[in-house]
Amino acid sequence: MLPDGIKSLGGWSFCSCKSLTALTIPSSVQDIGGMAFSGTPWLEEKRKVNPFVIVNGILIDDQTCSGTVRIPDSVTSIGGLAFARCKELTAVVIPDSVISIEDSAFYECSNLANITVPDSVTSIGSRAFSETPWLEEKREETPLVIINDILLDGKACSGSVIIPDGVTSIVGGAFRACRHMTDITIPDSVKSIGDYAFWWCDKLKAVSIPDGVTRIGREAFCCCLNLTSVYIPDSVTSIEVGAFYECAKLTSVKIPNSVTSIGHHAFKECKCLIKNLKPWSDYHENILT
Repeated sequence: MLPDGIKSLGGWSFCSCKSLTALTIPSSVQDIGGMAFSGTPWLEEKRKVNPFVIVNGILIDDQTCSGTVRIPDSVTSIGGLAFARCKELTAVVIPDSVISIEDSAFYECSNLANITVPDSVTSIGSRAFSETPWLEEKREETPLVIINDILLDGKACSGSVIIPDGVTSIVGGAFRACRHMTDITIPDSVKSIGDYAFWWCDKLKAVSIPDGVTRIGREAFCCCLNLTSVYIPDSVTSIEVGAFYECAKLTSVKIPNSVTSIGHHAFKECKCLIKNLKPWSDYHENILT
């Protein structure tokens, strides 16, 4: 039995615990990471009772799915990797009760061509629909795939890219390895930039992060080899691990006083920045090594 008060269980928490046959999860748990119970007798038994394994409103597993799946109204969140690599899945109907779809929820569902996403969904994780025919078709319609004001994918973009006003978040990995994008305009409506959002956009030259963004995600601009300048607004409080790692041509960045946390390697291999970052003595070793 897990103690009351626990709010989240990390991904892979009990993965491959071959002796785990019984478990009581308290109602306080509102977040369960992907594959948390994979390879356990407990999960196998749950699947036998109901192919939809739901805990506290979180759909954590439906690996036995096929054809068209209608998610029950009792679900509020589709957990990370819940349907990942379900090759027999062709269509999914998501009810209005769902507010979040977590990382890699439908990753590599190679026959998933039809998804109904309701307006109730306000949060979508990284790679939630990656490697699905549904996402490929969306890219063919428009290079910027936007659902409920969430920018899911922009990997097909090239040249100068303008994100439309009204978009509220850029999902982790949305522009990952978008190697033909040279410039990007991010509107003030954007409040969240996810991990790896612009990873290896190696032709991107300049970025202005809009006011209202509080966190620059893990490796968000890592390996943007031609990035020369970045504007960071006063709203930002944290710059995560490796955020600008190996931005070798980055010469201009001002870290505002609002920033209270800078992750390791945040500016590692930014050789042109070393002399400019020396005044931040409290952070210097942390962010460059």
